[in-house]
Amino acid sequence: YALEELEYAKQLMLEMKTDALNQFLPDAPEGWTREVNNEMGAALGMLGGGVGAEAKYNNDAGDNFKITIMADNPMVGAMAGMIGSAAALGAKIRRVGRQKFMDQNGELSGLIDNRILVQTSGTSLDVMLPVLETIDYRKLGRFGQ
Repeated sequence: YALEELEYAKQLMLEMKTDALNQFLPDAPEGWTREVNNEMGAALGMLGGGVGAEAKYNNDAGDNFKITIMADNPMVGAMAGMIGSAAALGAKIRRVGRQKFMDQNGELSGLIDNRILVQTSGTSLDVMLPVLETIDYRKLGRFGQ
């Protein structure tokens, strides 16, 4: 019984952390709508754990893009090496505020505080970059601490 209660408490804590991480997902830009993916936590369970938040942004013209934020997941560590050697991989580096994002053919990946991965893809950089600029990366870096 105690093990069941601990597992239940762990689930509640993960839900709370996921809700807190969802707050970092930017609002939709003007003319767009935002749809938050509430199943992100289950998907991360299959990828080694951690917490995540994801939103899809759509406009009336049928354009869309997605922003994903993952924290404390083994995949984040793997991405750190890729972002660090972006130039060797033929990727460009883009600045979003003081953060560096790796640009691989319009898919942006940034590593915050070496443990939080922010990714976006789906439409032009002219649309996605201003949305990424609205994230408080300093506060995001302190997430969960």
